[in-house]
Amino acid sequence: MLKLFDQLRNDLSHFVEQTRQRALLLSCSDNDIAYPLKVLREVEEGSPADVFMMYCDAYQDPNAYADVVMERLREEHQIAVEWQIADGREPLPDLPESLFDAERAPLDRLVEAVHVVHGWFPPEGDHRLVWVAAPMDLGKKDLWPAFCEQFYGALANEPWLRLIFRMPVNLPKQIEKNKAPAWVGNKDVKVLGCDFGPEAMEDALKEQAEDPEIDEKQRMDALLMLAIRDTGFNRRHDAEQRYAELLEYGERNQDPAVKNMAMMGLGDLSKRNNDLNEAAAWYECAVPEAIESKQTMPFYLTVKNLADTYFLQKRYPEAEEAYLQAARLAQSHQETESFARMIDGNAKSRAKQKNWAGAVDRWDSAAIICREFEHNDLLREVLTSLRKGYDKLNMGDHAKQIGSELTLLKAKGGAV
Repeated sequence: MLKLFDQLRNDLSHFVEQTRQRALLLSCSDNDIAYPLKVLREVEEGSPADVFMMYCDAYQDPNAYADVVMERLREEHQIAVEWQIADGREPLPDLPESLFDAERAPLDRLVEAVHVVHGWFPPEGDHRLVWVAAPMDLGKKDLWPAFCEQFYGALANEPWLRLIFRMPVNLPKQIEKNKAPAWVGNKDVKVLGCDFGPEAMEDALKEQAEDPEIDEKQRMDALLMLAIRDTGFNRRHDAEQRYAELLEYGERNQDPAVKNMAMMGLGDLSKRNNDLNEAAAWYECAVPEAIESKQTMPFYLTVKNLADTYFLQKRYPEAEEAYLQAARLAQSHQETESFARMIDGNAKSRAKQKNWAGAVDRWDSAAIICREFEHNDLLREVLTSLRKGYDKLNMGDHAKQIGSELTLLKAKGGAV
C-alpha cells in the first residue's frame, strides 16, 4: 500500500515540477478523491515556493460554484492578511470587488481570481500556482468536465500555472473507447487514474507484505491489515496463516503489542466461526501481552472481547468480572459510552445468575452515565432492562417511573 501512495505522490510532484503539461485530470470515484487530496497536501508541504489553491466544494452549476470559490478565496485572503500584520509585514491588497459580482460570467470571475492570486507572488524566485478544482461531489457528472474544459481554455499557457481537475472515474474507459472530449488528448493535458478501491488496496497490501526490500515492520503492518480483511471476509485459512506469521514476528522481536494483535485476531476469527472455546483461549492468552505492551486501548478491547465470549459461553461469573475490568479500562480512557456498555454487560451477567438486586444497581449506574452524556440509544436498552429488573424485585412504582422515562425519551426522538 505504501507504493500505491508513493507512486501517486511521485506523479503529483512530477506534474507540479515539469513544464510540458499545464493540466492534470485526476480520474477517481467519490470514495477515493480524499486520497489524492491528502497526498496533494503532502506535495504542497514539500514545495514551499509554490502556492496551492484547493477547492473541493460540490459542483452543481457554474454560478454557484464560482460563488463558493470566491468565498473560500476571501477566507484564505483574510487569514493571510491577519498573519502578515501579526508578523509585521505589508499585507496583501484587498480583493477586487469584481470577483464577487454575481452578474459576471462565472468563468470570467474564476480566471480573474487565478491572476489575482498570481499577483501576490514576489517578483523574484521561481514560484508556481497550483489551482486544484476537485469537488468531492461532481453532481451531474457530464456537466463538470465541460466546465473544466472551458476553464482550461480560458487560461493562457502560463509557465507559472498548473491546473488540476478532478474527473469522473470512467474517464480512462472513455479514452479507450474514443468517447472522451477532444481536449483530454491535448499534449499539455495529462490523465491520471486513481484507484483506491478494495481490490486495488488489497493488491497493494499484498505487494507491501511480500516486498523484501522494505522494512520488516512495514511488511508486518501490511500483513496485519490483510489478516483483518481476511477475518472480515471469513477467509479463515488465509487469516490464520497471516496471524501466525505476525505472532512469530512478535515472539522473535519480543514485541507484546504485535503478539496481542495476532492473538486478538485469532480470537476474533474463532469467534466468527462459533468456536467459542478456542476464541476464549486466544483472548486469555492475549491479556498478558496487552498488559506488558502498556497500551490501554488494546487492553480494553481484549478484555471486552473476552467478556463477550464468556457471556456467550454462559460462563456468567467470569463474564461479570471481565465486564467490570473492561468498564474500568474504558473509564480510564474517558470513553463514556463504552464505560456504560461494559457496566450494562456486568449487569446482564448478574441477571443471568438471578442476582437481580446487583443487576439493578449496575443498570441504574449505566443509566446515570447515559443520561449525563446523552447516549440515548444505549439509554433505551439500559432502561428497558432496568424496568424488567424492578419488576423482578416487585418494585412496581420504580418500574412505572422507568416506563414513563422511556415514553418521554421516545417523544424527544430517542430510539425506543
